[in-house]
Amino acid sequence: MLVWILDVVAGALTCEAMDHRKECHRWYFPSRFSRTILSSDSQSIDVYVDLFARKYPFMGDACNVRQIFVPVNDRNFHWFLVVMDVPTKKTYIVDSLPSVDQTLREDMATKIVGVIEAMCKHIAATNAMIYDPSWPHSRPIEHLPVRRQPNLYDCGLYVIAYQRDWDLLLENPATFGLDRNYRRHVLSCSVHITIQVNGEISLYGKYQKNGHFLANAPCSSHL
Repeated sequence: MLVWILDVVAGALTCEAMDHRKECHRWYFPSRFSRTILSSDSQSIDVYVDLFARKYPFMGDACNVRQIFVPVNDRNFHWFLVVMDVPTKKTYIVDSLPSVDQTLREDMATKIVGVIEAMCKHIAATNAMIYDPSWPHSRPIEHLPVRRQPNLYDCGLYVIAYQRDWDLLLENPATFGLDRNYRRHVLSCSVHITIQVNGEISLYGKYQKNGHFLANAPCSSHL
C-alpha cells in the first residue's frame, strides 16, 4: 500500500514556507476554499468573506498583494494550482498533468477568480480600501508551460512545490522539477508536524494550530 499525503499536509508545508519568508504580499488559500466554490452548495460572497477573510484571514490588503495561490482538486483525482500574478497581470493554471480538454479546468479557474474578485470588492466597499476594478477578473487565463510529471500520483507534491518556489518556477517553468529527495522531505516535514484534530480541520498554522496527518490510500485522489 502506498502512502499518499492529504491536502491538509500541503497546507501545513505551505504555511511553513510562509512563516519562514514572512509572506505579506502573497495570499495562500486552503484547498477547502476552491472546494467550497466549486461545490453545488456554493455560498454567497458574504459567507466567503466571513470565513476566509475574517474568521481565518487568508486575505490581506488588495493593494499590496502580488500573488494569490489557490490549489484545486479536479473531481477528486487530480490537483492543479490557480495563481493570480499581479506583476504580470495574468492568471495562470499550473498543471503538471494537463488533461486533453482543458475547458473544464479553465472554467473552474474562471469561477474561482470571479469569487475572489467579488470578495475584494466587498472588502474594499466595507473597509474603504482602494480597489482596481480591472483586476483580476479581466486578466486572461494562461496555462504555464511546466514540465509534465513522470507519473500519475505526484500532482500534490507539485502543487506544494509550485507555491513554495513560485519565483523560481516563473523564471523557467519548462525546467522546474522535483528534486529526487523532495518526496522524502515532504514526508519528513509532515511526520514532525503536531497532530491536532479539533472538529473540522482548518488549514495553515499561521493562523491557528492545525491537524496534519498521513493516510493510506489506494488511489491518487489525495495529494
